Amino acid sequence: DELCRVFLALGIPNAIRLDGGPSTAMTVDGRLLNPLVSLSDLMAFGPARYVIDGVGARAVTAERGKER
Repeated sequence: DELCRVFLALGIPNAIRLDGGPSTAMTVDGRLLNPLVSLSDLMAFGPARYVIDGVGARAVTAERGKER
C-alpha cells in the first residue's frame, strides 16, 4: 500500500510488483544492474541466471510519441 502511494505521487498509475530474490535480474541498455555477488547465489545459479519470463518497457518522448 505504501509503495502504491509513492508511485501515484510520481504520476505512475500502473505498476507491477516483481519478485526481488536472487533469481531476479534487471538490465538497462544491455547492462546487468544486479549481478550475483554472494557465494551462496553463485553456487546456486552459477555466473548467470536463466530467464523464464520477462517484462520490458520503452521510454517514449512527448514529441509525436517517438521511442527513445
